[in-house]
Amino acid sequence: MTDLFKGLKGFTYKPNRSCSLDIETPDPLIEPDDMVMVEPPCHPNEPLKVP
Repeated sequence: MTDLFKGLKGFTYKPNRSCSLDIETPDPLIEPDDMVMVEPPCHPNEPLKVP
């Protein structure tokens, strides 16, 4: 954060080391493997998943 505000005149940034956000890390998303990947001829670099 300090590097972001280094070049701004009239603005100082002082980090507060005692501040804690206590944000829990969410569980990773799980995608079921129940579809087939298909590459359409019009855009083969962007495959689609179909049932």
